[in-house]
Amino acid sequence: MEDVEAFIYANGLDGRAADALRTCPPEVAQAVMARGTLEGARNPSSAVLGRIKDAQALSCAPAQGLLAEGGFTGRVLSAGEIETFLEEHGCDERAAEALRTAAPEVQAYVIERGSLKDARNPSSAVLGRLRDAASAKAKSGISGEVEAFIQESGVD
Repeated sequence: MEDVEAFIYANGLDGRAADALRTCPPEVAQAVMARGTLEGARNPSSAVLGRIKDAQALSCAPAQGLLAEGGFTGRVLSAGEIETFLEEHGCDERAAEALRTAAPEVQAYVIERGSLKDARNPSSAVLGRLRDAASAKAKSGISGEVEAFIQESGVD
Protein backbone atom coordinates (compact mmCIF):
# COMPACT_ATOMS: atom_id res chain seq x y z
CA MET A 1 0.00 0.00 0.00
CA GLU A 2 2.95 2.31 0.65
CA ASP A 3 4.08 1.99 -2.95
CA VAL A 4 0.60 2.99 -4.17
CA GLU A 5 0.61 6.06 -1.94
CA ALA A 6 4.12 6.98 -3.04
CA PHE A 7 3.07 6.64 -6.71
CA ILE A 8 -0.01 8.84 -6.10
CA TYR A 9 2.07 11.52 -4.39
CA ALA A 10 4.97 11.40 -6.88
CA ASN A 11 2.62 11.83 -9.84
CA GLY A 12 0.27 14.41 -8.28
CA LEU A 13 -2.90 12.39 -8.93
CA ASP A 14 -6.27 13.97 -8.20
CA GLY A 15 -8.73 12.41 -5.72
CA ARG A 16 -10.66 10.41 -8.31
CA ALA A 17 -7.56 8.80 -9.83
CA ALA A 18 -5.99 8.24 -6.41
CA ASP A 19 -9.13 6.49 -5.12
CA ALA A 20 -9.36 4.38 -8.26
CA LEU A 21 -5.77 3.23 -7.83
CA ARG A 22 -6.20 2.57 -4.11
CA THR A 23 -9.30 0.42 -4.64
CA CYS A 24 -8.24 -1.67 -7.62
CA PRO A 25 -6.91 -5.21 -7.08
CA PRO A 26 -3.21 -5.38 -6.13
CA GLU A 27 -2.19 -6.99 -9.44
CA VAL A 28 -3.88 -4.16 -11.35
CA ALA A 29 -2.19 -1.50 -9.21
CA GLN A 30 1.18 -3.19 -9.76
CA ALA A 31 0.62 -3.27 -13.53
CA VAL A 32 -0.27 0.43 -13.51
CA MET A 33 2.83 1.38 -11.53
CA ALA A 34 5.10 -0.94 -13.53
CA ARG A 35 4.52 1.25 -16.57
CA GLY A 36 6.59 3.95 -14.84
CA THR A 37 6.24 7.57 -13.97
CA LEU A 38 3.64 9.85 -15.47
CA GLU A 39 6.15 12.67 -15.78
CA GLY A 40 5.47 14.56 -18.96
CA ALA A 41 1.84 13.44 -19.21
CA ARG A 42 -0.52 16.33 -19.86
CA ASN A 43 -2.99 14.91 -17.37
CA PRO A 44 -1.42 12.30 -15.07
CA SER A 45 -4.76 11.52 -13.42
CA SER A 46 -6.40 10.75 -16.75
CA ALA A 47 -3.38 8.70 -17.80
CA VAL A 48 -3.54 6.58 -14.64
CA LEU A 49 -7.27 5.95 -15.16
CA GLY A 50 -6.46 4.72 -18.68
CA ARG A 51 -3.72 2.49 -17.31
CA ILE A 52 -6.14 1.02 -14.77
CA LYS A 53 -8.63 0.27 -17.54
CA ASP A 54 -5.91 -1.38 -19.64
CA ALA A 55 -4.65 -3.46 -16.71
CA GLN A 56 -8.17 -4.58 -15.83
CA ALA A 57 -8.78 -5.61 -19.43
CA LEU A 58 -5.56 -7.62 -19.42
CA SER A 59 -6.48 -9.36 -16.17
CA CYS A 60 -9.75 -10.45 -17.80
CA ALA A 61 -8.13 -11.50 -21.10
CA PRO A 62 -8.34 -15.13 -22.18
CA ALA A 63 -5.61 -17.43 -20.91
CA GLN A 64 -3.88 -17.61 -24.29
CA GLY A 65 -3.02 -13.91 -23.99
CA LEU A 66 -3.59 -11.12 -26.42
CA LEU A 67 -3.23 -12.19 -30.00
CA ALA A 68 0.12 -13.95 -29.80
CA GLU A 69 -0.03 -14.49 -33.56
CA GLY A 70 -0.46 -10.74 -34.09
CA GLY A 71 2.78 -9.83 -32.39
CA PHE A 72 1.81 -9.28 -28.74
CA THR A 73 4.57 -10.92 -26.75
CA GLY A 74 3.37 -10.22 -23.23
CA ARG A 75 6.68 -8.53 -22.45
CA VAL A 76 6.53 -5.37 -20.32
CA LEU A 77 9.13 -2.76 -21.16
CA SER A 78 10.72 -0.48 -18.61
CA ALA A 79 10.15 3.26 -18.77
CA GLY A 80 13.86 3.57 -19.63
CA GLU A 81 13.52 1.30 -22.66
CA ILE A 82 10.62 3.38 -23.93
CA GLU A 83 12.44 6.67 -23.40
CA THR A 84 15.57 5.34 -25.09
CA PHE A 85 13.53 4.28 -28.13
CA LEU A 86 11.86 7.70 -28.32
CA GLU A 87 15.16 9.57 -28.00
CA GLU A 88 17.00 7.37 -30.53
CA HIS A 89 14.35 8.03 -33.13
CA GLY A 90 13.67 11.70 -32.38
CA CYS A 91 9.94 11.28 -31.90
CA ASP A 92 7.85 14.41 -31.35
CA GLU A 93 5.91 14.96 -28.12
CA ARG A 94 2.58 13.76 -29.57
CA ALA A 95 4.02 10.37 -30.58
CA ALA A 96 6.05 10.14 -27.38
CA GLU A 97 3.01 10.74 -25.17
CA ALA A 98 0.92 8.28 -27.17
CA LEU A 99 3.56 5.58 -26.71
CA ARG A 100 4.15 6.37 -23.03
CA THR A 101 0.45 6.06 -22.22
CA ALA A 102 -0.23 2.97 -24.33
CA ALA A 103 -0.91 -0.40 -22.71
CA PRO A 104 2.26 -2.38 -21.93
CA GLU A 105 1.65 -5.01 -24.61
CA VAL A 106 1.10 -2.25 -27.18
CA GLN A 107 4.34 -0.50 -26.16
CA ALA A 108 6.22 -3.77 -26.63
CA TYR A 109 4.49 -4.37 -29.99
CA VAL A 110 5.56 -0.93 -31.27
CA ILE A 111 9.15 -1.15 -30.11
CA GLU A 112 9.77 -4.81 -30.93
CA ARG A 113 8.81 -4.17 -34.56
CA GLY A 114 12.28 -2.69 -34.86
CA SER A 115 14.17 0.45 -35.68
CA LEU A 116 12.66 3.54 -37.26
CA LYS A 117 16.01 4.93 -38.43
CA ASP A 118 14.98 4.54 -42.09
CA ALA A 119 11.54 6.08 -41.59
CA ARG A 120 11.04 9.51 -43.15
CA ASN A 121 8.92 10.52 -40.16
CA PRO A 122 9.57 8.33 -37.10
CA SER A 123 6.79 10.03 -35.13
CA SER A 124 4.26 9.17 -37.79
CA ALA A 125 5.59 5.62 -37.89
CA VAL A 126 5.10 5.25 -34.12
CA LEU A 127 1.52 6.50 -34.42
CA GLY A 128 0.93 4.06 -37.29
CA ARG A 129 2.28 1.17 -35.24
CA LEU A 130 0.01 2.20 -32.37
CA ARG A 131 -2.99 2.11 -34.75
CA ASP A 132 -1.90 -1.32 -36.01
CA ALA A 133 -1.66 -2.58 -32.43
CA ALA A 134 -5.10 -1.22 -31.57
CA SER A 135 -6.56 -2.91 -34.64
CA ALA A 136 -4.88 -6.22 -33.81
CA LYS A 137 -6.04 -5.95 -30.21
CA ALA A 138 -9.63 -5.30 -31.32
CA LYS A 139 -9.54 -8.28 -33.68
CA SER A 140 -8.20 -10.50 -30.89
CA GLY A 141 -11.11 -9.49 -28.65
CA ILE A 142 -13.63 -10.27 -31.38
CA SER A 143 -12.03 -13.60 -32.27
CA GLY A 144 -11.92 -14.50 -28.57
CA GLU A 145 -15.63 -13.77 -28.24
CA VAL A 146 -16.40 -15.86 -31.32
CA GLU A 147 -14.33 -18.76 -29.99
CA ALA A 148 -16.10 -18.54 -26.64
CA PHE A 149 -19.51 -18.58 -28.37
CA ILE A 150 -18.53 -21.60 -30.47
CA GLN A 151 -17.32 -23.49 -27.40
CA GLU A 152 -20.35 -22.56 -25.26
CA SER A 153 -22.81 -23.39 -28.01
CA GLY A 154 -21.23 -26.68 -28.98
CA VAL A 155 -20.81 -25.60 -32.59
CA ASP A 156 -18.58 -27.92 -34.58
